[in-house]
Amino acid sequence: MSIKLSKSDMKKLHSTGEIEIGGEKITYDQVNEKKVELDDKTKFQLDLKHLLDKHVVKEMAEEVMKQKGYSKFLVSKDNPKGETSGLDDKTLSKILMRIGSKVEETIQLGENLNEELCAKGKAYIRKRKAAGEKSSAYLSGRAVKVCKGQMKG
Repeated sequence: MSIKLSKSDMKKLHSTGEIEIGGEKITYDQVNEKKVELDDKTKFQLDLKHLLDKHVVKEMAEEVMKQKGYSKFLVSKDNPKGETSGLDDKTLSKILMRIGSKVEETIQLGENLNEELCAKGKAYIRKRKAAGEKSSAYLSGRAVKVCKGQMKG
């Protein structure tokens, strides 16, 4: 069986789950089994259910993109709250560029990080090793506590 669907038919099929064409009731669940005829010259098998699902996702994405929101990456002197009237290409690009610069900044901070224990912490580790304790994360953690003054060493 071949059916012709207009844009309004597709919308009705999607919203109500069924349409009636030529006296035959067609439900959303059986549409992917049908042959769809777009015009007199074009006939092909089409998974219309998948197409409609894709259409719904696209509509939802477009709706989300129009919604107002905010991002900490859009905060500036002109826009102290980082508000946006929607997510267009320019706004998304701006957010992604700022995220990228934050990642680079974090990597650079990590590369320049060189922490050492205080003298008391180093002495604590030497003392514990002399007592026969093996080097471990627990020993290092206690040495840090000694440096912070949370524990006596």
